Amino acid sequence: MRFELHDLPLSDNPLAADLDVKSFMQFDPQLPDSLAACRDCVLGHNNVDRARLSALLSAYNRSVDADAPALLNCERLLQTNAVVVVTGQQAGLFSGPLYTIYKIVTAINLARQLEQQFATPVIPVFWNATEDHDLSEAFTLRSPGRRHTVSAADAGRAVETVAMRSGMSDFVAGYIDGISPYHRRDEIAHLLRIDSDRYGAYASSVIARLFAGTGLVILEPYLLRPLHPDWLQHAIDRRGDIVSCLRSAGDVLTSLGIKPAFAPEQQNTGLFHINEDGIRRRVIDQGRYYLVDARRTDGEALDEMVAAHTQRFSTGAALRPVFQSSALPNVAYIAGPAEWRYHLQLRDVYRCFDAVMPVIRLRNHGTIVTAREQKLMTKLNVAGADIFRGPTALYNARPMPDQFDKALSTAEHTAQQAITRLVSDLRDIADHERLDTLSLQVSRPLASMRHHVLRNLLRREEVDNHRIDRLFDVVLPAGLRQERVLNIMHFIGIYGRGLISRIIEALDPWEEQHYLLYPDEEEYQS
Repeated sequence: MRFELHDLPLSDNPLAADLDVKSFMQFDPQLPDSLAACRDCVLGHNNVDRARLSALLSAYNRSVDADAPALLNCERLLQTNAVVVVTGQQAGLFSGPLYTIYKIVTAINLARQLEQQFATPVIPVFWNATEDHDLSEAFTLRSPGRRHTVSAADAGRAVETVAMRSGMSDFVAGYIDGISPYHRRDEIAHLLRIDSDRYGAYASSVIARLFAGTGLVILEPYLLRPLHPDWLQHAIDRRGDIVSCLRSAGDVLTSLGIKPAFAPEQQNTGLFHINEDGIRRRVIDQGRYYLVDARRTDGEALDEMVAAHTQRFSTGAALRPVFQSSALPNVAYIAGPAEWRYHLQLRDVYRCFDAVMPVIRLRNHGTIVTAREQKLMTKLNVAGADIFRGPTALYNARPMPDQFDKALSTAEHTAQQAITRLVSDLRDIADHERLDTLSLQVSRPLASMRHHVLRNLLRREEVDNHRIDRLFDVVLPAGLRQERVLNIMHFIGIYGRGLISRIIEALDPWEEQHYLLYPDEEEYQS
């Protein structure tokens, strides 16, 4: 696969901010040696029950159709020198937007590099964030020119409690039926087949099939919560310290002109409660009592709830990374730009839990340019860098066809020579202003004629602007970066699941520029 690299706009690159990263994170993410130092800390501090963790992950990954390399990695976690590289995302339909794919690819590639460097197991882990309750976002899928949604009748429910109801099954079946037989319908049907009665597990199975052969281990957070009831209790006991840490780091960021991700109130415990109906609500500290599902409870009763119903308590965005590093031997987290920014406030929160803050690395960024878009770019004379300018910058920008350009250029040159000779011959007897006016009266109509001809050509060939729209429907849909909008299944339909392997081969986990990925024409035809 051919690729080009382009600089990200400053707004998309948190590293572009003028700040000392080392003062906000335990390990400098820019230094490769930081990963070895982090590994030593993790192996010295992490008290993970590897036997229980390995057994839980083995059972879960087997249940979501993970293959032999993934199951082997679950077993390798038993080794006391094994560590993990974690990334995560909410359970979007069919893996969600493409940035989820790039997160996982970055984690896989970094884990492979570190395993060679350390000569000990380094395992890529995908945290399927099914504690999340934003179903409207999770249940939206986009392909070029189309938006697919599943009715979120379970609004407010944690994804981990959502069943695979008939509406979801009908949606999957309808999506597969709508795929052209020439666009690998059978292969996509295999990737999307339903063999679970829970949506969270189904989302994991799609990821497992997409990344078969890579050793990717997948988990849902509900698996780990029962292993750490004391951690959840600690989060409640240290709520004041947690809020103070977030505020303090936020104040420093504000002084540097950087808007902090978290501006917490004292009432924030950092935890949510999932009630009997699956609804997920924040646990709020009211000083003399707590609000759990809008019901008052005192501290002792809350402690009993956490101990008896650990499964129903989940972490918010500020505590989730800390819980990950307490529950897993985590040396690196692969983050998107927004996640990278909120880690700037978390160093001291990790210390509240005596947890090692992993090295925070930015995920790879990419845009897939299929053979169809490559042909359009050639016809429209569009270069890779033009993709970031957007379609309107290219409208009406095609050059004049050679035959008309030569005719007009000849006329312009002839007229210019004629007026130059005339001005020279008449300079001594004619008014200079009149001569200048005459010169403009000759050159302006010719320039106007050039514009008129080009405009009429474009009017007669409206397909050119239509082609630009077709191009940008894929490479910059709705004016947004492709990775934020489109789903991988559109591209799997063209190139097959093997596209995942080619993306893994192309991307470097240390590369912070944006990839334009050009799959080969032969791959399109295969």
